[in-house]
Amino acid sequence: GSTSQANTKRRLARMGKEGGFLTTKAIGNRIKAKGLQKLRWYCQMCEKQCRDENGFKCHMMSESHQRQMLLAAEKPGQFVHNYSKDFKNAFITLLRTRYGTKRVQATVVYNEYISDKEHVHMNATHWRTLTSFVHHLGQEGVCIVDETEKGLFLTYVDRDPELLHQQRKLEKLNRSERDEEERQADFMREQYERDLEAAKAKGVALEPEAPVAIPLPPAVEDGKVIVGISLKLGAPAAAKPAAAPLPVPAAIAADDDDDEPVDDGAGKRKLSAMEQIRIDEERRKRERDGKQGKETGRDSKAARIEEKPAREDPPWVCEGIVVKVMNSTLGDGKYYKKKGVITAVANDYLATIRIIDTKALLRLDQQFLETVLPAIGGAVHVVAGPYKGIRATLTAIDVDNFCATIEPTEGHDRGQRVPRVPYEHICKVAE
Repeated sequence: GSTSQANTKRRLARMGKEGGFLTTKAIGNRIKAKGLQKLRWYCQMCEKQCRDENGFKCHMMSESHQRQMLLAAEKPGQFVHNYSKDFKNAFITLLRTRYGTKRVQATVVYNEYISDKEHVHMNATHWRTLTSFVHHLGQEGVCIVDETEKGLFLTYVDRDPELLHQQRKLEKLNRSERDEEERQADFMREQYERDLEAAKAKGVALEPEAPVAIPLPPAVEDGKVIVGISLKLGAPAAAKPAAAPLPVPAAIAADDDDDEPVDDGAGKRKLSAMEQIRIDEERRKRERDGKQGKETGRDSKAARIEEKPAREDPPWVCEGIVVKVMNSTLGDGKYYKKKGVITAVANDYLATIRIIDTKALLRLDQQFLETVLPAIGGAVHVVAGPYKGIRATLTAIDVDNFCATIEPTEGHDRGQRVPRVPYEHICKVAE
């Protein structure tokens, strides 16, 4: 019994020393290896993370690391290109699958990306900072980049072929529906013209019957009057004598353009499509004949602008500044909070803007625009206040009081700091 117990103890002790995985040292190493380690002790070529400086130094002198460095020395550009490509693809995949087309802060996506211990580190790529990488994504059209006071925000642009195909099919269907409506309207108009020519060839004229006043029922008190109109070909047929109609006021008798029911002798009925087209054509003809002395083109626009009353808000838009579009209905909202550069100003209030991302041109009033602040040290243009019209440098931002400190670069106060300037009084200068 004592011999078997001694053998068991010796066997367990041998397992503790030689088992490896169950030893205290192995368990401690696994605990230390959990989580992210310091970036300066990571070797991207060997994809090995060291826990301290001594371990990293030993790895640098190892034979395997020396072989990897010899391979990288032959084609250094190719290795950097491959690492940059892998980093970009992994980052975009995470952005697309995790956040979709939602607007998200760039640092949030990056922190989630580096939580994977096996990720490609940014110091092995072309980009040295997250800001430069995000601007690269915006220039390639992969994402819509929005720079705010809180940092950079990303919105992924979905270019899935299946989604684009569905959008094209929907646009084609809408175009076909519009074309069908136009063809139907043309067909009705042509049919009316053919009937009109056939009536003229037979010597029969289409004449509207004299308007007949219909007495109002006693319950109606809002003054509405229904005017009846009927069409007849040639001479009227013999009809039974009817009671004399009530006298019709001149204003009612002249209003024969409304789409009202027609009295055809058997009761009131709605106008047919052909009768409606004829009435619309006659109305348009009278409008064309009655228009005289009206200006056209730019002269009429200028006259209308001059007739507008003076505005109370002072003009602040000018050429060469970066502004943000705040009209949420323009283009179904696709230009909302987009940044652009003002290229021209008309009548002190109407600005022509070139959107930075899409290069689209817009014309908007200043009430639909908002000033944009650059980063600290950036150039600004003072658009309102006592320093209006000068250039300055942004030196500080007070987020709590919605104001900033600037340093004019021209004028009498050049080089002096001006504190507590409201956000709406300064705007970023386009590069």
